[in-house]
Amino acid sequence: MPTIECREYRHQDADSFLRLHDSVFPPMSAQFWQEWSRGEVTAAVAIMDGEVVGTVPFHFRDFRVRPGTVARVAFEYSVCVRED
Repeated sequence: MPTIECREYRHQDADSFLRLHDSVFPPMSAQFWQEWSRGEVTAAVAIMDGEVVGTVPFHFRDFRVRPGTVARVAFEYSVCVRED
């Protein structure tokens, strides 16, 4: 049975991440992902044989709960797992 490593996304995962993402969602360019992921973005990734096989990307931002109250939150999006 293959070993799966679970860890935080690293920029060297970009090509593998994009291959997985683009197999499930409309494609995004490597340039767009590079620029956007330098902001307040990270992801949990599952790595098998050097390839991203699952990911839960997170975008951190301030969320206004009510007037005068702001919480720092992480929104998840584009969650995907390789079919096999």
